Amino acid sequence: MLDDIAAVRAAELSGVVLGAALPDSSLDLAMLERLSAACGPLRRQLHRVFDLVPDPLQALEGAVSLGFERILTSGQTPRAFDGAQILRLLRERAAGRIDIMAGGGIRPETLSALFRQSGIRSFHASCRRRSSVQDERLLLFGFAAENVVTSAEEIMRLDHAIRLALH
Repeated sequence: MLDDIAAVRAAELSGVVLGAALPDSSLDLAMLERLSAACGPLRRQLHRVFDLVPDPLQALEGAVSLGFERILTSGQTPRAFDGAQILRLLRERAAGRIDIMAGGGIRPETLSALFRQSGIRSFHASCRRRSSVQDERLLLFGFAAENVVTSAEEIMRLDHAIRLALH
C-alpha cells in the first residue's frame, strides 16, 4: 500500500482510498496513521473495511481523528438501502466533520428512498450490468464466468435519480 501511495503521489493524482483492520475487524488506526503520513497532501477516503467494524461510531471518530475526508459505507449491510438507518446515524454523528458516502447496491430505483431515509448526499455505484455470454448454458454448467460491465445507460439513470432526489 505504501508503494501504491508513492505511485499515486508520483503521478500527481488527487487522492487514495485506504483501509486497514485488526483481527477483531476494528480499524487498524496505527497502520492507517502510517499510511496517512505517507499520503502527504493526497486526499484520503476510508473504504468499506468500515462496514465490518464492531463499533461504527468509534470507527467514525477514528477516521475523523486521522483526517479522512470521507467514509465509503453501506451502513454495515451488504446493500446501502438496507443500512439507511445506520447511514443516517453516521451522517448525524459526523456533523459535517467527515462526509459519509453510501455505496453498495446503489440503484436508480432505490436512490430516492435511500436519500429520504438517510439524508446522505454522496453516493458511489458501479453502474454495472450483466453482460451477455454466447450461450447461457455455459454459465449453468460453470464453463464461463458471469461477466459484468459498466453501463453508460446505468450511469445516466443513476445521474437522473440523484438529480431528482437532491432537488
